[in-house]
Amino acid sequence: FFLIFSGNVFAASDFATFYASTYTVNKDASVLVEHEIRIKNRLNNLYVSEYTMTIGSNRLTDITASDNFGSLEPVIEKGLNYTKVLIKFNEKVVGKDKENRLNLRYKTLDFAFINGQILELGIPSVVKKEELEDYNVNLIIPSYFGPPSFIQPKPDFEKQSGENKLYYFSKER
Repeated sequence: FFLIFSGNVFAASDFATFYASTYTVNKDASVLVEHEIRIKNRLNNLYVSEYTMTIGSNRLTDITASDNFGSLEPVIEKGLNYTKVLIKFNEKVVGKDKENRLNLRYKTLDFAFINGQILELGIPSVVKKEELEDYNVNLIIPSYFGPPSFIQPKPDFEKQSGENKLYYFSKER
């Protein structure tokens, strides 16, 4: 699986980009994905007008998006093994150190599978992590599935939270 994040109208050096993604696995192996993307202006006179994300799955449902100013209507293009989501921001956010906040949420059946009594999970990675200021992933799995037999890469930390097990991964993983 892969995720490609792109902003077609700017150079990476003009903006600082931060990602926080949460993948919540349900008992039926569907996965709720929530991305919080912050794009911070490094210059006074530029702004991001739209954002495109390509996700390595063509089975996305319940796609919603919002920014600092409210709901957004994503434009969806499905391919053979991917979904491209184009989002146009509601307002221009202009000025040094000003931030656009994009929240993208969807559900998929392609990241987790139940094979007998085993949950198999493949969480996509960002293609160009080195261009990001920060990137972290939270993985939430119901304790119902039992302890993992193998995790790669190793999480920075893990903890029990009610009926779920939480795994945290940082940019370095």
